[in-house]
Amino acid sequence: MLTQTTPSSYRSRRSWLQRLSPSSTNYVGIDIGVDYVKVATLGEKRDSVRSSRSSEIGWLSRAEFPLPIDPSVPPSPEWVDIVADVLEQRLPRCVDDEFNFAVLSLPATWIHYQTTPKAELGATKSQCDEMFGASIFQSDAHLSAWPAVGGKDHLVVAATADSAARQIADAVANTGYDVQGILPHGVALLMAAPALTSLTPWAVLLLERTGGMVAMRNELGCGMCRNLPACPIASDEPLFLDEIEPWLANIASEVEATQRYTSRLSGEQDKDSPILVCGRTAQMAGVDVALATVLGRPVATWRYGGRHRPSQSAPLLDPQHSDASMAVAISLACCSLQGKGQTGRPSG
Repeated sequence: MLTQTTPSSYRSRRSWLQRLSPSSTNYVGIDIGVDYVKVATLGEKRDSVRSSRSSEIGWLSRAEFPLPIDPSVPPSPEWVDIVADVLEQRLPRCVDDEFNFAVLSLPATWIHYQTTPKAELGATKSQCDEMFGASIFQSDAHLSAWPAVGGKDHLVVAATADSAARQIADAVANTGYDVQGILPHGVALLMAAPALTSLTPWAVLLLERTGGMVAMRNELGCGMCRNLPACPIASDEPLFLDEIEPWLANIASEVEATQRYTSRLSGEQDKDSPILVCGRTAQMAGVDVALATVLGRPVATWRYGGRHRPSQSAPLLDPQHSDASMAVAISLACCSLQGKGQTGRPSG
């Protein structure tokens, strides 16, 4: 489930000294959005108060930089090339004596989600090949599939353009990162939520002006993913809560429809666990309350629960930064950490 694709070229910087030095190993999440990139790093944090030898896993660094993409205009065939070039130019540089495991996410508009019967997975692959072949990507599809809510007869499928995924993974690997895989947003958020937030949510909502995603939990982690509509307000205009309330009501309707569908598959309904909301729009004051009112259930804004975190003066950081806007990047970093066999909760 962790590996959606791996780079075809990758330069290992590991040496015998690095293998003996856990402090030189970092776990990096790279959240590639439609018009921005966010990077979060988890790793060993020395605790000078307790002991010079004491260390814990904590949130070490964060960075953010824009992509030269206007989400309000139709995408061009050069989109993937532009993203790959910017990643090679702008990603934080890897230090020679460090080893950096990375897990990535792709722009939400590059990913197609659907639920399909297990027996029809081959037909779904053919349909996705045709869809991505006729798109700007002009590529076969790469599919990841896992058990849907209920888990008996249906699969959740996340499809993306195979050539685009490989080109992005190669660009990241070319800057020195060991790319472990590419994860769908909902999978990363649900897998990492208990360790990072101390909550086990019923669902997670990613809210961005360019669109979003809802993911429902099952016993294996993520049992459903669906894309959500973009905000109808133009991207160059400021957002105010009263203006986006109709959009939030539409989002809530989509969440409720997804819940009804998952209930039909599983025969169960969780009425007590909270919904976690994240993304740049989720950091607006009042968004959580507005959604809770419409949905009639607890809604919590995503917040990192660890004790160690970067200082507020980190370079390349959006001054409007909040934990909610960095949730996907931190979750991807946590999945990288968990994927290397370290399952402990970040200190806090």
